Amino acid sequence: MYWNIKPATQIEIGDLAGYMSQASQGYYLWLIGYKRKLYIAARIIWEMHYGAIPEGIEIDHINGDSLNNKIENLRLANKIQQQYNRKISFNNKSGYKGVCWSKSNKKWQAQININDKRKSLGFFDSIEEAKETYNKVAKELYKEFYKEE
Repeated sequence: MYWNIKPATQIEIGDLAGYMSQASQGYYLWLIGYKRKLYIAARIIWEMHYGAIPEGIEIDHINGDSLNNKIENLRLANKIQQQYNRKISFNNKSGYKGVCWSKSNKKWQAQININDKRKSLGFFDSIEEAKETYNKVAKELYKEFYKEE
């Protein structure tokens, strides 16, 4: 998005609008300031194409790249659906989404979040079995919001 008006003395018509801001660990947003208020670029782009975003609905980046605000990479999602599409957590030690080591069972555990509640999918001798189990269940539950790591 580029300015087609001159909103401030230091901004010229044609300048790139906004700036990148780190929202959380490893997650960035493109923000645009206008008349002393900040706007998320993805929301502006969505509303320019499709109109107002319903209350309680967010913009989800399909490919997980929060700086890719092309309209074909944006879709509407509720908060839970958006979490399904999250990248692997920075503190994940197994390297796989939904998989952790259970010290007490001395096995790999597969877990999944369903409606903001964690559910165990079982304990496994190999990390591959735990990963496959998580991916199979996640694909069924999360549908188009499923993202394999």
